Amino acid sequence: MPKIFHPDGIRLDEKLQEAIGTKGDFRVYDKMMHDWITLPVPEARQVIHEIAAWYLKEN
Repeated sequence: MPKIFHPDGIRLDEKLQEAIGTKGDFRVYDKMMHDWITLPVPEARQVIHEIAAWYLKEN
């Protein structure tokens, strides 16, 4: 399956890194489709915890 959103994600991350007062954390996970964190797989649970930790740290 082609990763059609991957180039857009890279560009968005680059723009966020250039912008003043913004932060982002773009990550690519091997063999995962764009909405895989909604699936009942162990990797999704781990990433949801990572997102929550990042959010709580930043806010």
